[in-house]
Order: sequence, then C-alpha cells, then structure tokens
Amino acid sequence: MKKVITSLAVLLASVSLAGLSGTATAHAASQPSSKSATLTKSYRGTWYVYDGSFKEAGSPRLYSVEKLQFASHHLKVTQYLSKNSALTGRTERLSASFQMRYQKQSGGYVMWTNKQKVGTLKRAKAKVHGKSMTALKVTMQGTKLTAFRRAVASHAVGFYQLS
Repeated sequence: MKKVITSLAVLLASVSLAGLSGTATAHAASQPSSKSATLTKSYRGTWYVYDGSFKEAGSPRLYSVEKLQFASHHLKVTQYLSKNSALTGRTERLSASFQMRYQKQSGGYVMWTNKQKVGTLKRAKAKVHGKSMTALKVTMQGTKLTAFRRAVASHAVGFYQLS
C-alpha cells in the first residue's frame, strides 16, 4: 500500500534524529559556540511552506502547507491540509515542537539541537505570482524549503512516495 509522505516527515525525521542521536562531533568547529544568538524579529514568528497537492482515489484534491513557528529557543512545526487551492479552511494534521539553539552566521543563522547542526536560515526575496515577497530559505539536512509569512501556493516542496 502506497502512502503519501510530505516533506514534513523528512523535516520531522531529520530534526528528531539529530536531536535524539546526541553524538558529539570530533571537530570543535562543527559544534555550536557556547553563546546562542537570539533570532531577530525578521526571522522570529510564523512562516509557511507549501508542500503541494495530491489526490488519492475516491477523495478530493488536498493541498498541504506547513506552519513553522520560530521562537528564541524552539521551533514548532504544524502540517495542515486544505481542500481549497487558496489554502484557506485548513485542518491540522500533524504537529511537533523541538528545542533549538541559533548561532549567527553571515547572512543568517545556523540551527542546532543538542550538539547537532540541523539546518540554516536565510532571508531572501522570491517571486510569487509575479510579485516579489520576503521569503525565508530554510535548509534542513539537505532539504531546501522556501517559507513565506502567509500561506501561498508557490514554491512547492513536493511529496515523497514510499511503498
């Protein structure tokens, strides 16, 4: 039986594995400094990542969006499904929260959980339906996401098929 697994599963798995493994890296340069940085207001708060849409036999087309909530010491990820392509009337599907530390780097931040680097954050501009919008480029364990301050059906991450 085939199941549709979204990028949220990859995101949750990568952060969970990094957080639970607790293994220390031999190189001091790859570990976070003892000083954590506080995210600036331009990074903190709610961002949305559009996964895409899918249709299963006998069901209406569903649109998936993830809500990323960045705070000073944690990241909360919630996945929503909507029957509307405008991503309104969303229903919560999954939710998870992770302890995070942030380290300032040129042009953005590095995210850490325990002693494991789990990703980076960088602000950028992206075109959405012909208009320039502020975006947050999130890279987690090699998965690249583009997040926006409001849910928009643009820059889809895509879905993963597992058998």
